[in-house]
Amino acid sequence: MTNPGEPDTPEATTSPLAWHHLPDAVRVAVIDACGAVRHAKPHPGGNLIFLRTDAEQRVCLKAARVGSEAGLTVRREQWARTLHDDLPAPALVLAEAIDDWYVTVLRQISGYYARLHPGSSNLEPVLASLARLGPRLTASSVPNDAVLAEADLGRVVDGAWTILDNHALHLGREERALLEQALHGFEMDAATGTTLLNGNLDPRNILLSPAGVHLLDWGRAGYGAAWLDAVPFGLHLIHDGHHPGQTETLLADAFASWRAAPHKVVTGLIAAWTAEHILRATRHPQQDAAVLAPAGLLWLRHRTRPT
Repeated sequence: MTNPGEPDTPEATTSPLAWHHLPDAVRVAVIDACGAVRHAKPHPGGNLIFLRTDAEQRVCLKAARVGSEAGLTVRREQWARTLHDDLPAPALVLAEAIDDWYVTVLRQISGYYARLHPGSSNLEPVLASLARLGPRLTASSVPNDAVLAEADLGRVVDGAWTILDNHALHLGREERALLEQALHGFEMDAATGTTLLNGNLDPRNILLSPAGVHLLDWGRAGYGAAWLDAVPFGLHLIHDGHHPGQTETLLADAFASWRAAPHKVVTGLIAAWTAEHILRATRHPQQDAAVLAPAGLLWLRHRTRPT
């Protein structure tokens, strides 16, 4: 399967981006970089087009207007790719602002999405790749133009409290108490750090190919504590069948800072993400992310059980 990946973002509900609707200047720049476009297939996500050129190149075009929410995501990926030209990601062909559009072109990779269930042969290479990546992306300080993960986390945590105040969600008494107690333990100061995080360790953003493990999209990249990416990744591991205790062992293999991460802060962040997925399950029960709420509740019960 050839797929450049696309994050699960709000843009997934927008109309697909069509090649012929792009400004002439954007299309000319893409053609100059890749060759004449023979075939263009929009992705349902809204700001992504798969292109095949006369030169038999297969590339992924991401484009969005400057100032739009989608534009911020495209620009954020460009920023991360500029910081590190050796990220385990699709090769960058073009990354520019053109005619009030942010435009990124990436080479497509032939491979398959990571399978993370217990016993999967993908687990070892994925965990090993993440273990190598963390130290490599940790700096002594953050750049002046750094995007900080705490801005995203603030929205998630604030949203979690809003969700818990929404009694229309019909949360059970035990679930509500579990989430509230855990959320009280979250402290934003403990989430700051100097590691560049991918921000989207979803199996659909992890591709395996003969060349190795690739993180397809970096549109949520930002600096923060080195263990932050472990929490949403752990939700996927539990959803895929791992016991929470085994999940924590796997996370310790992939994230060197996991065992030293503040227990209450981590538990609070798990609660925040779980509340987010509960809301998604209510609003969009057919979306893949909606199924992660039970995994989050299971993890919280494991971490808050009497010892």
